[in-house]
Amino acid sequence: MLLQIIKRELRRITSRKIYIVMMLIVPLGFTFFFLNLMNEGLPLKIPVGMVDMDHTSLSRQVGRALNASELIDISAAPQDFHEAMRQVRSGETYGFFYIPREFQKKSISGETPTLSFYSNMTIFVPGSLSFKGF
Repeated sequence: MLLQIIKRELRRITSRKIYIVMMLIVPLGFTFFFLNLMNEGLPLKIPVGMVDMDHTSLSRQVGRALNASELIDISAAPQDFHEAMRQVRSGETYGFFYIPREFQKKSISGETPTLSFYSNMTIFVPGSLSFKGF
């Protein structure tokens, strides 16, 4: 009885070419496509920017620590927030790190300075990698 069911279902599957195409050729095509897409592995050193409004030794140290990460590469140094946003919108960078004025002064005095980062998540992989790197 089981053998009869198997034979019947194999006849149904092979009765139309679309069934064979959808069960064999399409999955193989997707497999080769995605294997080729990630052939080089995860992209590293995503280009980002750093807006340093403080220009102190502590802010430069933060920049060096960020640049030491294997995920991001601080390749741009925009002068202000608007220029950094323009670079993100144009696709030159995938995000930026913002260090506000008086960052070192607030850090030393015991206040809590606020560091900000912006990631462009419209392109998922570089956006999430820059987010993770920040």
